[in-house]
Amino acid sequence: MLWLALAPKRLALDALTLASADGVAVTARHGSRRWVVATREALFPGVEAGAVMAARPELRLIDADPHAEIGAMQDLAAVAHDLGAPVHLERLSPDPEQPAGRAAIWVEAGRSLRVFGGIDGLLAAARERLAEQPLACGLAVAPTLEGAALAARLDNGCVLQTRQALRDWLDGVPVQALPLSPRARDGLRASGIRRCGALLALPVDQVARRFGSETTVLLDRLTGRAPDPRRAHRLPLRFRRRLRFDGDIHRVEGLGFGLQRLLGALERDLRARDTGARGVTILLHHEDHPDTVLDVPLSAPARDAGYWLLMARERMSRLTLAGPVEAMTLACDDFAPLDAPQLDLFDTGRAQTDAWRQTVERLVARLGVDAVWRMGVAADHRPERAWRRLPTEGVEASDALDAEIPVDRPVWLFDPPRPLAQPPELMDAPERIETGWWDGAGVARDYFAARSPDGTRMWVFQDRADRQWYLHGLWA
Repeated sequence: MLWLALAPKRLALDALTLASADGVAVTARHGSRRWVVATREALFPGVEAGAVMAARPELRLIDADPHAEIGAMQDLAAVAHDLGAPVHLERLSPDPEQPAGRAAIWVEAGRSLRVFGGIDGLLAAARERLAEQPLACGLAVAPTLEGAALAARLDNGCVLQTRQALRDWLDGVPVQALPLSPRARDGLRASGIRRCGALLALPVDQVARRFGSETTVLLDRLTGRAPDPRRAHRLPLRFRRRLRFDGDIHRVEGLGFGLQRLLGALERDLRARDTGARGVTILLHHEDHPDTVLDVPLSAPARDAGYWLLMARERMSRLTLAGPVEAMTLACDDFAPLDAPQLDLFDTGRAQTDAWRQTVERLVARLGVDAVWRMGVAADHRPERAWRRLPTEGVEASDALDAEIPVDRPVWLFDPPRPLAQPPELMDAPERIETGWWDGAGVARDYFAARSPDGTRMWVFQDRADRQWYLHGLWA
């Protein structure tokens, strides 16, 4: 097997998605101890926070956000799902033995080479997809999981297609780069072993006795001498990402940057699922007020982040913030397959339908669901009750009403009908409507097409109860 590894370089820092990471150091805590996990310059990993502040007092210390790191790794896993299968995910939180933590994504690349046209095409596709998400990652290809992850951390872009190539590359790797416990590292340093080649040359039983069984297990998995079973990653049933802002946001316009990041993550997730979404929910978190909940539904599934951003901005343009926003959450569980009809080179109907649907959705987003609707026919002979409002979901540019409308009835009706001072000039035979006696709004009318003095074609009726004439509608 051939594995492509994606290894975040500074997960704790990039996961915070700060507007600027300059002068920021992310820290972890264990009891009373606090140490640096990541900085933009890759300085001081594992060093005590107090010592770092003494050397660089201008740095700003921020605690790591495990929830943000998990979300960022899920986004990276979605990128991997777009490259092949199976996908494996590993994330170990920083602790005193692993001060910088450890994180990696693996995807089996052997079966994807033909799709991408070989190793170079696969790496190019991976770099293109990594450019769309906030994590800075190293990537490498190797025949073992541990070998690929180690190469991604130390030699970005490295390709080791055989175990022998991996073994030759390991000869020059420092042993301090191996993910071992501090006790094992200290033992190797005290023994004068500096390179992995020297360590691999030792008998296995001596390595286990002198440096612990964890060292032999790692070397066996690193070189492929032992199996390395991992649980395959599965995309969660629900998409949910939280973004903490670097400072409170007081205006709706200031939410655009964070919303764009979250929607980009949603697009990558939907692409990995090979599906779309019919609606998302945006939660704005305030410190002193309940969360603001904003639903953004669509009439048809979509996954393009730019289109989602357009619809969300239309909704947010009418929003008044209850207070400063300290964090934002994007949630989605309404997944649906994308509509992918057969297209014709000379048929522009699909483009017109999409443009019409987007126009309707923008109107709904800007004016509200109750302000935009389409007309349908109701089972009632009374003209003022023969129609009903229908939601816009699924509306197409060519949609007609739900039932046939008699051709001799106008669409423009007056509510209520207007009394006429004198009988009009009638044009055809009457249409008698007598119904509604059971609901207390009964009518008994004789309808005619008539002509006004200026030539307008009118739809009039005579009430059979009071013999009064009324104008009920006009033809265009």
